[in-house]
Amino acid sequence: MYKALFYSEQFAVSKTVLDCGAGGEAPPSCVFHRCGYETYGIDIDGEAIRQARAFAASRKWKLEIVPGDMRNIPYPDNRFGCVYSYNSIFHMGKDDILESIREMLRVTEPGGVLFFNLLHKNDFGYGQGIEIAKDTFRDQYDGVVHSYHDEEELDGAIREYELLEKSTISCTRRIEEKMITQWFLEYYYRKPPKTV
Repeated sequence: MYKALFYSEQFAVSKTVLDCGAGGEAPPSCVFHRCGYETYGIDIDGEAIRQARAFAASRKWKLEIVPGDMRNIPYPDNRFGCVYSYNSIFHMGKDDILESIREMLRVTEPGGVLFFNLLHKNDFGYGQGIEIAKDTFRDQYDGVVHSYHDEEELDGAIREYELLEKSTISCTRRIEEKMITQWFLEYYYRKPPKTV
């Protein structure tokens, strides 16, 4: 999140941010809120929205988090200086991921920045669950979908926007008494500024 904030401070015209998949017990938009941004968020999970609102209320912070689907973002074109999806966009099929990226770019202001991360095929969870499409699996217990990508898969898919950075990240951590290795692909794009 701090790198998304860095690029936003460097390039974005307005200090407005949209978090796509904003719910949960510790909403990432708090990082932006503490730096003076107007923060907005959407999430399709009502319980996750409730948790995020409770977190913000307990600190007397104003985080505008509403129900919404990142495949059809309920805001006008060019609305936000920074738009991101952190650990959310990969919980859908690949066609829906591309549609969500297009929607996020649509609501990013000219000169603004977009950040999202995807699950890499090297991730410990690849192949677990029921395969519902190529490299896409549905958890057999909770029904959550996970889609996985390789390094080159999205190259050229967003040609009209400037790629600021693409990183492959891995981390090993303990979950339920077991060490697992997670792998992510992180993308930072800039929407072309308006020309006079």
